[in-house]
Amino acid sequence: MLQVMTHAKTAIFIGYVWPEPNTTAAGQNILSYMTTLVENNWHVHFWCAADKGVHAVDLEQHNVNVQQIKLNDDSFNQSLKTCMPSIVIFDRFLTEEQFAWRVAETCPDALRVLDCEDLHFLRHGREVLHKQSLKIRKKTLKATQPEQYQTSNDIFAEVSLSLLHTPQFHRELASIMRCDLVITLSSFERQVLQDKYGVAKDNTMHLPFIRPKPKGHSPTFEARQNIVTIGNLKHRPNVVAIEHLVERIMPPLRKHIPGIELHVYGDYAPPRILQLHNPKKGIFILGFVKDHIHVISHARLLVAPLHFGAGVKGKLLDAMTCMTPSVTTPIGAEGINIVHWPGAICTDDAMFVDKTIALYTDKSLWTEASEFTRSQDNVHFSISDNQRYLISRLTHALENRHLYRAKNFLQGIMMQQGMQASKYMSQWIVAKNKLKVLIEDEK
Repeated sequence: MLQVMTHAKTAIFIGYVWPEPNTTAAGQNILSYMTTLVENNWHVHFWCAADKGVHAVDLEQHNVNVQQIKLNDDSFNQSLKTCMPSIVIFDRFLTEEQFAWRVAETCPDALRVLDCEDLHFLRHGREVLHKQSLKIRKKTLKATQPEQYQTSNDIFAEVSLSLLHTPQFHRELASIMRCDLVITLSSFERQVLQDKYGVAKDNTMHLPFIRPKPKGHSPTFEARQNIVTIGNLKHRPNVVAIEHLVERIMPPLRKHIPGIELHVYGDYAPPRILQLHNPKKGIFILGFVKDHIHVISHARLLVAPLHFGAGVKGKLLDAMTCMTPSVTTPIGAEGINIVHWPGAICTDDAMFVDKTIALYTDKSLWTEASEFTRSQDNVHFSISDNQRYLISRLTHALENRHLYRAKNFLQGIMMQQGMQASKYMSQWIVAKNKLKVLIEDEK
């Protein structure tokens, strides 16, 4: 293979979207990776083909170089030749599909890293399973009976496993196999990749959010009121959770706690969410909030009845940061490995209502849950440890990439065969665009 000199300690992040840390946990996460590298004397670049959103962070203020790139355009290769990174980090598998073959051809010596955020195929499979469960429920159960929430392993049962194995599953797993290193936020998802799909341990790392520890003080029980939920409202798990709160959780809550309000924060709300705003029923759809920590700190509880999804839920870690107890589901709590949950993990909606009432009204129970946020050893708040781990794993993988590639024959197969469709489709689009320009010039 052609050896091309790379620039030591130069990293390029290829983003699916421009980071919005005040809008999404994914935005917080990728920004924390970049700032960690900058603090450790790396030259960091962020490239993205998407348009910037109004809430995109100013990366240049964090000493990150930015560049707008184009899909299916050879200018990307020219930019790579100018930069010659030692590490390229792909933000989700979709960017790896688009750009990895160009990186491999132009900078074959660069370490290729996939930041999963969450396993998209797992989230999608669970969503399909949820929809099937709703259909069965409507046919066989009365609406008054409790609605069961999915557990982490329901999707891997023999009767539902086929829901995972879609074309998206094959694309994402192939992308994972092609990369030198794969980062997962969730320890559960790392085990899924290793135990169920044969991804080598050397090629995966579990890296929790790099985020501050919980504060040592927060508003008191008496100073807090109402319940809150927050999240990107383009994200379907959040949309379904909010509808569930409005339809099945708030009515019984209001019977037991008259005047209690649900405050929903998050940008990009679709019409189906906006129309739920109903102050008379205690439902407030409040949109984007710049300081989400402030609003969570002043709520008595954070509620997150997530029926499906994947990855680690940033809102629940934010609640711990604020010493705010939370009520969630097994899917919501997945990947957050703590001994005593600071609130409740509920298996059905009846339990969700009961636990919310108890935590909201019982000061001693609330105080105990609030104290759990800081009394336990939680890797999700070991900011310096997680920063060191990120740097050490990237450095080790970079130094040993040739050994890893020699051992990982599946990576070679996936690069040789699996990338050809993306490569030649992209080259066909480039050629078509050039021809279009020539035709226009001749007119």
